[in-house]
Order: sequence, then C-alpha cells, then structure tokens
Amino acid sequence: MNPCHPFDQKCEVYQDYQRSTIKLKDPKGASKSTYTATNKSKTVIVSLCVDGCLMKGNHLKKCDFLVLNCTEKTAHFIELKGRDVNEACAQLISSIKELYPKIKPFGYNSVYAKLALSRAPQVPTKAYLDLKNHMKSLNGDAAFQQKKFTEFF
Repeated sequence: MNPCHPFDQKCEVYQDYQRSTIKLKDPKGASKSTYTATNKSKTVIVSLCVDGCLMKGNHLKKCDFLVLNCTEKTAHFIELKGRDVNEACAQLISSIKELYPKIKPFGYNSVYAKLALSRAPQVPTKAYLDLKNHMKSLNGDAAFQQKKFTEFF
C-alpha cells in the first residue's frame, strides 16, 4: 500500500516527487478543458483517475481526477467539463462523499473542488454555491476557470 493513499496504484496517473508540472486532460476526450498545476515547492503529488478506476459503474456520479498533495495533506477533486456546471458540481460532491472517508485516515485535512469548464457561467449557479459551502465544511474551497484551470502548489 502507498503511504500517501489507500487506493490501487493502477489508478495512478502520476506519482512524483520532482514533477514540476501536472497536466490533466479529459480522459474521454469529451471536453477540451484541462487542469494544470505547477509544483513549485517540489512536494509529493499523486494524481489518480476517479471515473472508471477509483469509482466504477453507473450508479454514482464521478469526477475525473483526484490530485493528492501528500506533503501538505490536501486533496483536490478535479472535474473537466463542457458547459454543465450543475452536473459538474454533482459529480464532485458525489466523488468527495465516496472517497474522502478513505483518505481522511491518511491525514488529509483540506479538500478542494476544481472545475475546468469550456464555457463558464456569468453568474455562479446555486449548485456551485452549494459546492463552495460543502468545501468550507471540509476546510477547503471550490473554484472554476474557463477551459484551462491553472494553479500552483
């Protein structure tokens, strides 16, 4: 078992100590949205595929990826989507409810939801505001960006 997480290593997209950039694309190719994180502090980062690996079957909504900062103990749930903000929020909440209890014993104390949308709404939707409130209860936050979600660790 990986000391950073309890999941099957077959679901890992990256596990790296030195990778300076983590870039994730929609695994199904349905969206042109991307997620990029620059690992300036060279912390241990693990990227895991959620949809079809950590969570299988059609009975639950699933986000695309889970990025774990093993050094800082933060979890980042990633959804790469077209336009449907409400569906993206539902996928993120479902994935967090399913997977967070499994990583919490590993010391993860902050959870973040990240949406990369091909077309971002002008005004935040109720589903997005509900997602933000849910993230606050997990000592985190939610954020969205249009097409290319970029952040720094």
